[in-house]
Amino acid sequence: MARITLLFVLLSWLAACQTSTGVPHPVAVDQALLDDVSESARAEIDSARRARDSASDAVAVAERDFEAAKQRVALAKSDVEVARSKADRAREAVNLARKGTDQDLEQANHNLEQAQREFEAARGLVAVREKEVALARARMELEKERHELAEAQLELVKARAVEGIERPAADAVDVAAHAAAVREQETQVRLAEVKKDAAEREVQVATERHEQEFGAIKEEARDERR
Repeated sequence: MARITLLFVLLSWLAACQTSTGVPHPVAVDQALLDDVSESARAEIDSARRARDSASDAVAVAERDFEAAKQRVALAKSDVEVARSKADRAREAVNLARKGTDQDLEQANHNLEQAQREFEAARGLVAVREKEVALARARMELEKERHELAEAQLELVKARAVEGIERPAADAVDVAAHAAAVREQETQVRLAEVKKDAAEREVQVATERHEQEFGAIKEEARDERR
């Protein structure tokens, strides 16, 4: 975790430095210029465009996963309310059992303890699900940064393809600026990757902690259903 934090700080500093240098946003390549590029250059452009389209698809998948993760949080919170109601009923049952036999009271107290543990487990699972939402968000942001990179790489391929064409519109194409934009976006991707890795670690830790603390409850619930 310390290594991830250090890398995150270094990449953040690098990204801030690039921003402070004021890397200009390159002028998009005039599509009319692409009519004059070679067949090999056209093939490279098509390949870069397919990569950009694949990145778009990945963003869409990540967005759906993010929404699904939020829905799991809502479901987990609903389970908390169910567990809370069960604990309340178990508490009422204890009060009633005090009027019965010692065996009745002992069983009622056992049921209450079990219900309270299930309630705590349900609340703990909400925390895990919220960590999963943060991870899904980090993955979504990473895919968006990768899409931006693929877009910048496509523009760079176009810029290189039209470089040298003897037309006035080609003079406005700054290959160096497009290359700088790609490098800047590569840094943003690495920064997003570090954030995603950190989020993955947090989910792993939260999941393991919940399993260690409440895993026995799942086993007991399965045994009672048999």
